[in-house]
Amino acid sequence: ILASYIEPYLDQYRFTALNVGQGQCLLLQSKGKNYIIDCGGDLPEAVADEAANALLSNGITRLDGLVLTHYDADHANGALLLLQRVNVDTLYLPVTAEADPMQQFSESYKEKIQWIRQDTQITDRNITISLFPAETTTTGNESSMCVLCQVENCDILITGDRDATGER
Repeated sequence: ILASYIEPYLDQYRFTALNVGQGQCLLLQSKGKNYIIDCGGDLPEAVADEAANALLSNGITRLDGLVLTHYDADHANGALLLLQRVNVDTLYLPVTAEADPMQQFSESYKEKIQWIRQDTQITDRNITISLFPAETTTTGNESSMCVLCQVENCDILITGDRDATGER
């Protein structure tokens, strides 16, 4: 048990795609800093449980940040349930035309939310996370925020559900 708790702290960085079925939930770990990018899937409770179990089995009781690329169910419907299971320092949320999901987060977590309206960088020890909001605030896949995670010589680009034009 002790070895499984210590293992993530020995790695320089670790990027894990959690098995949440038809959805996305990504865990980025680097020298004691922990971020989840998206938390959605077919069953919100199952997604939140999978994410919380992955965190707790690695000895992680709080997240430095939770980033949502957009509010479609397959990217965000487990996020509120995860927040009930694990403490999160900061929520990085895109501003879109989808007022209802934004309101749900605002009601309970407004002091922890950083609304992403422009390109934003999070630098924490040896990790840099760049957030690139969509140029449109409409609904749909093109409203996805892009996330670039950079750790040492590894770059990971997450484009949410943008199509090829939006990715370019």
